[in-house]
Amino acid sequence: MHALVLDWQRNWAVTPAAVSVDELARAQAQAAAWQLATADDGRALAGMDRAAMARLGGALAAVPTRVAADFNVALAVGAEALAALLSSLVGAASVLVEQDQAPAEVFTDRYGWICMEISVGDVRFHLLLDPVTCNRLDPQRRIAAPLESRTAALAGTAVALTATLELGSVDISLVSSLRPGDILGTGIPLSAPDALGAAGSPPLLTGRLTAIGQAKAITAEHIH
Repeated sequence: MHALVLDWQRNWAVTPAAVSVDELARAQAQAAAWQLATADDGRALAGMDRAAMARLGGALAAVPTRVAADFNVALAVGAEALAALLSSLVGAASVLVEQDQAPAEVFTDRYGWICMEISVGDVRFHLLLDPVTCNRLDPQRRIAAPLESRTAALAGTAVALTATLELGSVDISLVSSLRPGDILGTGIPLSAPDALGAAGSPPLLTGRLTAIGQAKAITAEHIH
């Protein structure tokens, strides 16, 4: 922005002065009136009323405004110069439209407006740029992340698994009369496959029940 404003000043000022561009807190973005430039949905606002634009024109033309005629000339120069600056920001020639206040979304972080204070010699004004304009001035450089296989992406992830052992069906009267130590026979052989999966999800694998030391385990035979 500093280079852009500096180049704009060289084209408009009879005697170039010091230029600065400073970040501005949203709460401090106040002005008596706002000059709006738009193009392709991009918006730029300068915090200037007619008097401020006349001061800008007088500073650029290096002409003091002593009488009304001087004011009108300075105002014309300031308005043209400001329109040229805002047009260069939004990327197309724009006619300035005066606003009583800045849009409400300017003051909310989520909408991504940038606020700054521009100083050209003794003239200072607030400048607001919407996200579209900011992206045009400084396009985001996105580098696509390389794709990973599912196995590699999940390799370092911990997951709680639930093993379900199918025992078949029995008469309800047998279940209701069970006592500690009773043995309930089923028609499912010990070699029958078991399903292993996260709770509430389809099975991840099927395998066979086995033992490792004092713990039960499942040997995976088929990955789903």
